Amino acid sequence: MKSYRCVNIRSGTSKLVKQKVPRQCSKMAQKNGSSLARKITEYLTGKEMRDYLMSTHFWAPATTWGVPLAAIADTQKHPKLISGKMTLALVIYSSVAMRFALRVKPKNMLLFACHFTNASAQTVQGIRFIKYHHLDDDLDYILLD
Repeated sequence: MKSYRCVNIRSGTSKLVKQKVPRQCSKMAQKNGSSLARKITEYLTGKEMRDYLMSTHFWAPATTWGVPLAAIADTQKHPKLISGKMTLALVIYSSVAMRFALRVKPKNMLLFACHFTNASAQTVQGIRFIKYHHLDDDLDYILLD
């Protein structure tokens, strides 16, 4: 018979098992796996998660994701439609909101990610605006509806 060494990852203990099939190892793995699944389920259904889902720390960024998603979708549109003033305003707004998301206690990383995405997308739009209106004078663009 072959010997197997089974290690319990959580406690660090190990056992030497002599079997054809390391049943003891599989039992330990099942026990740890079900424990992990139980912990994840408890966390997701626990009071702390419910409190988070009912707070502005979750819903403010969740509803604000519409702005960067629209900016990303607008990158496929013609640069003639871009408003330079609005793009600049949104870059400044998202930069201020990113700083706020890191300064508030506790830090709101979901809000930070939302505004980082928006600032990035608006910067791309700003580059397209500058390129179209100020750099590419010799190129002719046709606006197709």
